[in-house]
Amino acid sequence: MAERDIFSPGMWQFWSNSNVRPKRAFEAILLFSDLMFGGAGINNFPPYLVKNFTRPGYTKIDTQIGEYQLKSGDYAKIDYPTQGFQTKDLKVTLMDVNIFGSQGADTAGHIQAALAMMQKTWTFEEAALGVEEGAVSKGYTRFIDGYIEGSPQIITILELDGHGGANGEWNIYKPVLTRVDFSDVNYDSSKLATIDLTFAYKNFKFTQGWSERDLERRLDAAQAGRQSNLRNWADKGSRWLARNF
Repeated sequence: MAERDIFSPGMWQFWSNSNVRPKRAFEAILLFSDLMFGGAGINNFPPYLVKNFTRPGYTKIDTQIGEYQLKSGDYAKIDYPTQGFQTKDLKVTLMDVNIFGSQGADTAGHIQAALAMMQKTWTFEEAALGVEEGAVSKGYTRFIDGYIEGSPQIITILELDGHGGANGEWNIYKPVLTRVDFSDVNYDSSKLATIDLTFAYKNFKFTQGWSERDLERRLDAAQAGRQSNLRNWADKGSRWLARNF
């Protein structure tokens, strides 16, 4: 077996190659592009008020246990991958800020509006209480339409390169808010107020130029390997037929 050259150009030695750059934990921004959490018009929620957030992932990737028989007659176990998985929750912490007092922009107010669109707050309950069953209500209908049209389809995370550009883009598909935590009031602390959001989601994707090409190369290599194996089996079959017939 050939010895691998760990100093070849193909290796990712960031200690000796100025073009290889480890990612910094703070070089990314999260974007809400929907009406529910992103907002509308000049009231779009600015990404710089997102204090920190997790990247997506899986907490579980399912496997199926199978058995096969050895030549000795004994059985051995093997785990086969399946299509089942469980995504890791996306956690986002917002800075809770206010601009110009009671009539100005406010982070807690922004999230309150999102919760109202989700039909979770007393604002929605008030609208629903005044409607007889089956009756038409403009206010109630507005909430229903707001939930349908405003729900987020994608949350985007851009990984930055340190020079104003983006290295790659995470897309988190079909996110659903599952938890909201407004930080406590504490007279014995000087910490800044925050709001923690937790989202469940269907799945995610990381889009990056090299990654897309790398996937194609691997699929091409796998296809070539499969074709090579088929040719080998065909050759073996031909030789067996030639010997026996």
